[in-house]
Amino acid sequence: MSESYKSHIIEPRCYEWGDEQGWTAEVYISREHGSSESDAIVLLQETYKTREEAVKAAAAAGKQKVDQIYEDSLAVSA
Repeated sequence: MSESYKSHIIEPRCYEWGDEQGWTAEVYISREHGSSESDAIVLLQETYKTREEAVKAAAAAGKQKVDQIYEDSLAVSA
């Protein structure tokens, strides 16, 4: 369930708590054309009621991280 965003691949991963208390999520971010290693991993601290909520939150966190990467690179090059 990965998606492309600003030349990066965002791959949300979700895990259900064993006691059915909800879902946790993380997102792996890598460049579309480059190494197979992740540029970043974002671990979400929240617990979500459904898998769909966890996936949506992870994808949003991944996009936010990519935006931050772009902002940081623009600040360095200025």
